[in-house]
Amino acid sequence: MSRTFYYRPGHPKANDCGMVEECDLDAVPEAPTHVPIVSDLYMDGHVTVDGVDIGSRRKRQDYMRRTGSLDASDFSHGYYENERKHRERAEERSVRESVIETYRRLRKA
Repeated sequence: MSRTFYYRPGHPKANDCGMVEECDLDAVPEAPTHVPIVSDLYMDGHVTVDGVDIGSRRKRQDYMRRTGSLDASDFSHGYYENERKHRERAEERSVRESVIETYRRLRKA
């Protein structure tokens, strides 16, 4: 035997969680005609600027992998700070290498 419960926190026969059994309700609500279902249909019909269909997660992931595209949500708060530090280190390395190369050329001359 199955029992149906409804969430009615203000009802006098509600349990600790606010649930009331169907037989204790005066008026049982009608069965819902529209039940939301979670899916990736929010992507349905989406296309890129160049007209490529990315209407599902798989198509979108494949497109992003092929083109090297990224979402803004892929970057954490520290991403830009780390990128700045990486560029600074690369610039320092480049300057150091050019100074060493210049010194070697001057020593040979």
